[in-house]
Amino acid sequence: MNNNSNNLFFDKNLLIENDHTSRNQNVDEALGYLIKKHRKKQGLTGVELGKMLNISQQQISRYERGVNNFSIDRIIDILLILNISQEDLVKVIIDEIMHRSVFN
Repeated sequence: MNNNSNNLFFDKNLLIENDHTSRNQNVDEALGYLIKKHRKKQGLTGVELGKMLNISQQQISRYERGVNNFSIDRIIDILLILNISQEDLVKVIIDEIMHRSVFN
């Protein structure tokens, strides 16, 4: 992977080379944890966040558990609603990739 930050894509599938299913899920779980942490920090329920995004509480739960993938549009909406910085998002993704490279 090129260390040039201009080449960093938010499409997590482009960051993953092998064992796509489990590795994608790890990134989804890390993103889900970030969302859940910020949702709770703001005192929002899954139902309330779902209403803000015009999706069900069940979908919020799937995102937070890493069961469903995120579209870039959905990630942006969540970042804005929960006031999650781009830096926090990138840090979660990079930390997961670095953790993966250490243990694989």
